[in-house]
Amino acid sequence: MNIALCHYRVGETDGVSLEMDKWKKVLENMGHKVYFIAGSTGTSDGYIIPEMHYRFEEDLKIERNAYLKLEDYQDEDELIRAIKKLTLKIEEGLKKILIENKIDLIIPNNILSIGRSIPTAMAFVNVIEGLGIRCIGHHHDFYWERNNFSQPTCNFVRKVLEEYYPPKDDLISHVVINSTVQKELKVRRNLDSIIIPNVFDFDEKLWNVDNYNKDFRERLGIKDNDILMLQATRVTNRKAIELAIDVVGEMHKEENRKILEEVKLYNGQSFNGNSRIVLVLAGMIET
Repeated sequence: MNIALCHYRVGETDGVSLEMDKWKKVLENMGHKVYFIAGSTGTSDGYIIPEMHYRFEEDLKIERNAYLKLEDYQDEDELIRAIKKLTLKIEEGLKKILIENKIDLIIPNNILSIGRSIPTAMAFVNVIEGLGIRCIGHHHDFYWERNNFSQPTCNFVRKVLEEYYPPKDDLISHVVINSTVQKELKVRRNLDSIIIPNVFDFDEKLWNVDNYNKDFRERLGIKDNDILMLQATRVTNRKAIELAIDVVGEMHKEENRKILEEVKLYNGQSFNGNSRIVLVLAGMIET
């Protein structure tokens, strides 16, 4: 089959992009041809629909007025017109890509669940129904889990949340990442779903020191007998980065440093009084 994996962005280090890379690899190993469709493609190859970008100005304006305060449009009707105008634009781009590549199955990630970018969600449902194309909605997050998408400013937005996030449609199947949201989806929307959790490929080779990364510590000013703690997420409020800071703070306490000094580090080095514990925030900053 020809399959399209879709999101607001791909080829980056956010969790959804990373999971899409895994799905693409698995589907290609099964013999399918897989395409990415997104608002930006980062380090990946794919088709770009600019209006789907998570920082697209008009879309952000709609989002603010849909969920925070309806103030940039004269009234609800003007907001609706803006939404429908952007929806049509996204529809045009999406439909063209799907037809040209003879896509058999479309897999939108979070587009039909999280509540952001109302025009994108509406465009996808319209195209799915218009072309009669099969769809698997891959839902990592839902709007009711996010305060910023749970307080619509008008009846139209409230209705959209009920009808599109996610939609009830015979063409659309639903995948969630754990049993908790599976039960919640059934209660809230009476929709059945399949659980496919986020996974790691434990058969991959272990990361080793090579010519590319051998000077990593040196360039960051981290000694061989320092402990490096990695916060491997985006830097954003929901990731509870303060807990990592708390952990490093506990490790720095005198009684815990003494414990570390009694054993060898994983690289054979000895932790001593001059050693540091360094927290590295390597993810994208999106506060």
